[in-house]
Amino acid sequence: MQLKRRLAALLALALACLGASASARADRRAEVGLAVYADDDDVTVVRPRALLAAPTGPAELTAEVVIDIVSAASVDLISQASPRGFEETRVEPALTLSLPLSRLATLALRAFGSTEPDFAMLGASAGVSLDSQSRASTMTLTYALSQAEVGRADDPGLARGRTTMQLGASWTRVTDRAGYLDLVLEGELQVGALASPYRYVPIESSTGERCCSVPERVPDLRAALAALLRVRRALAQDRLFLHADYRLATDGWGLTSHTVSARALLTLSPRAVLGASARGYLQGAADFHRTRYVGADAVPAYRTRDRNLGPERSASLGLACELALGGSPTSDGPRLTVAATWLALFWPGDPLQQRRDAVLATVSLEVPF
Repeated sequence: MQLKRRLAALLALALACLGASASARADRRAEVGLAVYADDDDVTVVRPRALLAAPTGPAELTAEVVIDIVSAASVDLISQASPRGFEETRVEPALTLSLPLSRLATLALRAFGSTEPDFAMLGASAGVSLDSQSRASTMTLTYALSQAEVGRADDPGLARGRTTMQLGASWTRVTDRAGYLDLVLEGELQVGALASPYRYVPIESSTGERCCSVPERVPDLRAALAALLRVRRALAQDRLFLHADYRLATDGWGLTSHTVSARALLTLSPRAVLGASARGYLQGAADFHRTRYVGADAVPAYRTRDRNLGPERSASLGLACELALGGSPTSDGPRLTVAATWLALFWPGDPLQQRRDAVLATVSLEVPF
């Protein structure tokens, strides 16, 4: 596929930038990291990551490659799309150029992509950040455009295109010495292949027997809007940090969602941080979503049983700790950081799965050159 060839070129360029670290100047930095996620629902994700940031005159060029190695046999996946679960590898390269336009304005240009056996995506974005004269507030505008090819791993000829356009605006205001206020507005338009090529919808008779299964079908256009309000405060002599936010999202398919989350970070020392988080999510259903489709002779034009498009209530609780084993936040030497997070996820009323426990372990090394 032509898109995959272009993506391979972006990956090669990102790897070449990463490989250039051998000749890096003293003000460059490199980061390598590894994250491992595992839960009690047979989902495991291993994520190695590499990054190189290199000043080029007044600008800074950042190259990053992230790899996700996913193994999943979740009861939710098996019930909806796959009889056995799956294993796959996803590679995500990115190149970012940050260029100061003036003392108060910065331009960020980014090329990014993603590839896996049944999906390839290539995109670019441009953003401008503008500080006020007092630097008490920052306004950022971003536009992104991406093109994807969506298909099946066992049938490359089935690939269809998907175009995504995103427009974002954010405003950050320093309310006082200890607080920030963030307001984020986001718009997204997707056109093309939006249905899963793996998901089939069972059609039942009036007596409840399965007549047949038909491919999932959803509209080829989806427009969405979202607004986020976040408050951040520092307490206890800048040792305790509190974040609280609310997000409202809606789209042209009739789906509306509300998300409330809170997070607390406690700095025990320059090397140790503890964290706790809580999140609640409430979502309605898309107009065409049904828990049952009855009548083989009247199959609707649009149909899905995707849980992500149906009514949902969920919540999560998390506890985390982070420890710097080498270097310090103020030193110029290498810095080694390890972190561990425990998560409890809840879906009240879901007959398939009402709770999931997960752990996330990360280790990262940052080295200035």
